[in-house]
Amino acid sequence: MSKSKSKIKAQKKQLKTSVNSLTSATSDALDMVMASGESTDQLLERLGISRQEAYAMITSDDEVESCREDLRMAMLARSWRLWGDGADDEVVSNRDCGASCANTCMCWLRRF
Repeated sequence: MSKSKSKIKAQKKQLKTSVNSLTSATSDALDMVMASGESTDQLLERLGISRQEAYAMITSDDEVESCREDLRMAMLARSWRLWGDGADDEVVSNRDCGASCANTCMCWLRRF
């Protein structure tokens, strides 16, 4: 019994060391990419990935969708003012602006 316990401990220690090495290597690689001054277009070209493919990969991630939804909900929970063509100066927040402005707000949020 003690032999199998020590073997399991050794395997856990080895796995922990492997995870730490991988984390460190990933961190170093990300630091190197950020420090290189390479633009996102250059990086995508070097990796052979189009913007559309990168966008599809990112948006298919559940974590990203969860963050987008959190941001949407936070934006809807706050009062804010619309500026630009078609925005009335009397409109103070999205709660007071009426149907046409609410549709504009939602269209803007969908783009986000």
